[in-house]
Parts: sequence; structure tokens; C-alpha cells
Amino acid sequence: MKTHDRSGVGLTGSSQTMFYAEVTDGHRAGPGGGLAEEGELIEVVHLPLDGAQAFADNPDVPKTLGVIFGISWFLSCVAPGVGPQ
Repeated sequence: MKTHDRSGVGLTGSSQTMFYAEVTDGHRAGPGGGLAEEGELIEVVHLPLDGAQAFADNPDVPKTLGVIFGISWFLSCVAPGVGPQ
């Protein structure tokens, strides 16, 4: 999946591109979080499959509609073939 959407349209609008890729611990080259010397600030969040819907539905956890969309897409398009974790 690759999707591109706009959030907060109007004067404060922003653009967001979301990618999906399957990775394993074997792919890990570092701790994650981006490269500070390139100005990257990426928050790595490990979300168990059985807690994903509750996370998306929880209004007390700040998240964009794009994140909610990504979780919903994953749960409907990918997770049915994954099985319980």
C-alpha cells in the first residue's frame, strides 16, 4: 500500500504519504527513528495486532486520520491472512 492524502485542508493543510512494508528483525540495521543528521524525527511504535483497533479508537491517544486509516487498512486487507499473534 502507498497512499497520499491531505490533512487539515485550508490555511494549515499538510500532506502525508504512508507506505506499508513487511519487515523482520533480520532487516533491522539500527534502533530506528530516522537519522538525526538528516533532520529525521521518526517515532517507532510497536503495536500488537490484538491492540491495534483499540489504539485507533482511543480518543485519548493523539493521532492523525491518516494513522487511523493506515491501521484500518491493515486490519481489513492484511491482518485477516496473518492469524492470531
